[in-house]
Amino acid sequence: MTSKLQKDLKNLYPAPPPLERESFLRSLPAPELSFGQFLWRQAGYIQKGNWLLAAGLLALTAISSRYADGTMLGILAACTPFLALVTVAEGSRSLRFGMEELELSSRFPLKVIVAARLGILGLGNLLLLGGITPLVLFGEGNSLFRSAFSLLLPYLLTAFLNLWAVRTCQGSSGLYLCMGITVLVSGLCLLMGKQGPSYEKWMPDLLQNFALTAGTLLFGALTGFEYRKTIRQSEEYRWSLQ
Repeated sequence: MTSKLQKDLKNLYPAPPPLERESFLRSLPAPELSFGQFLWRQAGYIQKGNWLLAAGLLALTAISSRYADGTMLGILAACTPFLALVTVAEGSRSLRFGMEELELSSRFPLKVIVAARLGILGLGNLLLLGGITPLVLFGEGNSLFRSAFSLLLPYLLTAFLNLWAVRTCQGSSGLYLCMGITVLVSGLCLLMGKQGPSYEKWMPDLLQNFALTAGTLLFGALTGFEYRKTIRQSEEYRWSLQ
């Protein structure tokens, strides 16, 4: 059947306008899906490379506990920014690959999907860091407080800056900026790890612990604010695409 004939048939037999279409669609029973099932499905959409990076960091911890002499904490602190990078990159994947309209047409709002994926990876990273901390404590004899906050601070700093970069710079430019920020924070951690003994000479332990605590709490709060702004911005995509 040619396109001209199809067009003539449409003109001769026009389809009636849909009546009460929206009310009919609302009356259809929605399939039941629990919150746990929703999170499990969203976890399946997360790229496998993110979990492999977490497994690699855990393997690096096991190796460093045997062969890294006094540098284990600095090495691991320099690796944690990359966990924040893949988490933020996963949360912005739909925007970077032009999938906003597809996910906006799904059953769940885009902001719920973004929040779920960021939450799953963020919780997984925190559990991983919580599991690594005792290994650092056992390997180098650092205090539990010092080990935990030394790993959390670069992670939260990178997460805050990367969330800000993705929110302000759309597309691939935001991801490139995130990569640059991550490398910069990681290099700074390595540099400070090498200069650690010199800090201990002129900076008392109490002052070091206060700086770690203040920095971790500050960037933890800033990360929470940026997380909320990112979720709100994902809701704005719905109106900009209509």
